[in-house]
Amino acid sequence: MTGALPRGSGGAEVPEPSLPLRYFATALFALLVAALVLPWQGDLLADFYYQTRIVALTHLFTLGWISMTMMGAVFQLVPVALGATLYSGRLARVQFWLLLAGVAGMVGHFWIGRFEGMAASALLVLLAVILFLANMVLTFRRVRRRDLVAWHLAAALAYLAATAGLGSLMALDKVLDFLEGDFLGILQAHAHLAALGWVTMMIFGVSYRLIPMFTLAELWSARLAWLTFWSLNGAVLGLFGSLLSGSRLTVAFAAPAGLSVALFGLQVGRTLRSRRRPALDWGIRYALTALAYLLLAALLGVLLAAGVVRDEALAARLAFAYGFLGLGGWVSVMIMGMMYKILPFLVWYLAYSDRVGLARVPGLADLYSVRAQHWGYWPLNAGILGTAVGLAWGEPAALRAATSLLAAAVLIFALNMAGVFRHLVWPTAFPVPSTTGEGR
Repeated sequence: MTGALPRGSGGAEVPEPSLPLRYFATALFALLVAALVLPWQGDLLADFYYQTRIVALTHLFTLGWISMTMMGAVFQLVPVALGATLYSGRLARVQFWLLLAGVAGMVGHFWIGRFEGMAASALLVLLAVILFLANMVLTFRRVRRRDLVAWHLAAALAYLAATAGLGSLMALDKVLDFLEGDFLGILQAHAHLAALGWVTMMIFGVSYRLIPMFTLAELWSARLAWLTFWSLNGAVLGLFGSLLSGSRLTVAFAAPAGLSVALFGLQVGRTLRSRRRPALDWGIRYALTALAYLLLAALLGVLLAAGVVRDEALAARLAFAYGFLGLGGWVSVMIMGMMYKILPFLVWYLAYSDRVGLARVPGLADLYSVRAQHWGYWPLNAGILGTAVGLAWGEPAALRAATSLLAAAVLIFALNMAGVFRHLVWPTAFPVPSTTGEGR
C-alpha cells in the first residue's frame, strides 16, 4: 500500500495494521472453537470446575481469545495513546507464532490429559510473553509523557509477567510435583492475578482513552481515575497474597476490588453524561453491558469472600459462575464492543486508504452488518446469564441450552467479523465518475 500510516498523539508511527490483525483473526477463531465445543460439555460444566477438558477450554478462552486480542490491541493502541513508536514489529511477529504454538499445545495436551506436553507448551507461552514484555519495555522507554493510561498499561504488563511466571510454575508442577501449599488456592491466586491485574487493569486504562474518544466526551475526573488505579492495585496484590497463603483476609481485599469496580462504573457513567454524540452506537452499548457484568461479578465475589454462602458445594458452583461472569461477561462483551470499533478501522485502512479520491469507498459502518450486531446482542446476553445460572444450579440440561444459545451468538459475531476481513480479499470500491469535459 502507498498511503502513509496513521500517527499517534505524539507523531509516532503506528505499526502496519496487518500486525494486530493476525492477532485478532486468531483470537476470533479461538473464541468460535471454544463456544462451539462448550455445549457438548454440559455434564462436566455441572461438576467441579477443575477438570482437564474444562481447563483446556478455559485456556483456549483466556489465552487464545482474551490475551491474543489484548496483545494485538496493545500493538495498535500504544503508539496512538502514548505517542511512542513500537520498538519492533519483527519481535511482535515472532512472539505471535510462539504464542500460537504454545496455546495450541497447552489446550491440546490439557484436553487429552498429557501434562508433559502441556508443560512444554506452557514454556512456549512464557517465552512469547517475555518477548512481548521486552518489546513493551523498550517501547515505553520512548514514551515522553507517562500519564494515567501509561501507568495502567505498565501495571497490567507487570501483572502479566507475574501471571505467566506463576502459570509456568503450575504447569511444571503437574510433571515435577514441587509446589507446596493448597493447589486450589494457588489456582485462584493465579486466576485473580490474570483477570484483575492483567486484563481488568488494561481495560480500565484503555477505556479512559477510548470511551471519551468514541463518544466525543471528556473524562469526568482524572483524580477519581487515579484513586481507582491505586485501589485496584491494592486489591490485586492483597487478593493474590491472601489467596496464595489461604489467609482469612481475602474479604478485606475483596472490598477494595469491589470499590474499584464501583468507582470505574461511576467514572464511565459521568463521562457519558458529558458526551457530544447523543446516540450510543451498539459498540458502546456492548461496553456498557460488559460493565454491568463486572458489577455483578464484583458483588458475587465480595459475597463469596465474606463467606455468606455456607454450603461448600453451592459456594464452589457460585465460584464457577463468578469466574464465568468475569471472563465471559465482563471481558468478552467488552472486547466484542471494542472490536466493532477497532477492527473495521484497521481493515478499512489496509483495503481502502490508498483508494480515497480515486474510487468510491465504503465507510467504516459499511464493513459489517449493524443488524447482525443488534441481533447477536440478545442471544449473547441470554446465553451468558443462562450459563451463569446453570453453573450455579449445576444442571447439565440448562447448561447445554444456555451454552448453545451462547454459541449461536458467538457464531453471529464471528461471521460479522469475517465479513469485515472479507474486504481485505474482495474490496468493494468503485471508480469515481469522470467529470473532465464529458457530456458537455
